[in-house]
Amino acid sequence: MLQGVKSFYRMEIAFPVIGAALNTIDEMFKENELDIFQSLKDVTCSNPSKIIKNASIQKVSETYDLDMEKIKGEIQIFQKMYKKYIDSLPEISTEITELRERCNFLVEKELCDLHISILDKTNPNSPCDTCLNCII
Repeated sequence: MLQGVKSFYRMEIAFPVIGAALNTIDEMFKENELDIFQSLKDVTCSNPSKIIKNASIQKVSETYDLDMEKIKGEIQIFQKMYKKYIDSLPEISTEITELRERCNFLVEKELCDLHISILDKTNPNSPCDTCLNCII
């Protein structure tokens, strides 16, 4: 009886619902929508030093009803801002390197101190209050 209920549920409810969902997704994302997504990616996510294709800008402009010249202007402004940011990176990179070196020094110093104290505690010739042999 239980197998019959599972089979009925699977065949009459689950599979048709999954099929309908897959058909809806296929209808939503036809090939031309994928082209639009690719064009949007080209315009918004491409390397700023790379020249963006006019076809991509035009596709985005038509799809989202935006002025093509405004999009080009925004891209130029972004590229200038990005270039300024990239040009300032060596200065930031130097500061990060110095900070990293300081942190490494502190970590190494702490590990060294810890190592020395452990060695000291295992030394039978060290004073009784720090010697593990006295405790054992």
